[in-house]
Amino acid sequence: MKSPEIKWTCTDANTNQYGRHLGGTVYEFYEGDDAPVKIDLANYKVDQIEYIINAYSYTLGETDGGYNNIKEQYPEESGSQNADWVVAKCIYETEEAPLKSISEPSPLIGDCFIIDNGGGLSWAICYPISSQGGSKRAL
Repeated sequence: MKSPEIKWTCTDANTNQYGRHLGGTVYEFYEGDDAPVKIDLANYKVDQIEYIINAYSYTLGETDGGYNNIKEQYPEESGSQNADWVVAKCIYETEEAPLKSISEPSPLIGDCFIIDNGGGLSWAICYPISSQGGSKRAL
């Protein structure tokens, strides 16, 4: 028996952005005519997620410094668009351009990546070292 297709949900009507939860920690998003991009939260370290969601005024920890705890704001009970969904959407919006590793993890600065938008503009992102040893784990 064929499984039902997972429907896309409009996440931003202004930019024609859509997303869907494929299962587990895997999400998929696209915007306009772009090809869908899969985001697997299991591939991100907790400190990388924290760094990305801070740009959207969210945190995984205490709600000090003007940040809102993402799990409190989008609890599991909120359905398909819970905290993991919002984290995946933040990652997609932050990393639409392809990331290429430019260094091995450094004991001084952590993981560094270069973002190239294909139009001649590139920049680097370096994630700080986690006090938890930088281990990967899902939310």
